[in-house]
Amino acid sequence: MTVSAMGYPSWWLEEVGYFGPKAANGVAVTGALVLGVVTVTALAVGLGFWLGRRTSTVKSKGYAFIK
Repeated sequence: MTVSAMGYPSWWLEEVGYFGPKAANGVAVTGALVLGVVTVTALAVGLGFWLGRRTSTVKSKGYAFIK
């Protein structure tokens, strides 16, 4: 009885993407994605702060006249 290797050849596994994407390509995409998410988050926080300050402040009319 002899033992023979079972499975797909390495060239086929690389062709169908079994091992996943190469690290160099993933780093650039991940960096751009993180930068985009951070930018959108910062803009949303700034807009929320600005809208909150604008709508929640009580407008002062100056001194009240007391008799």
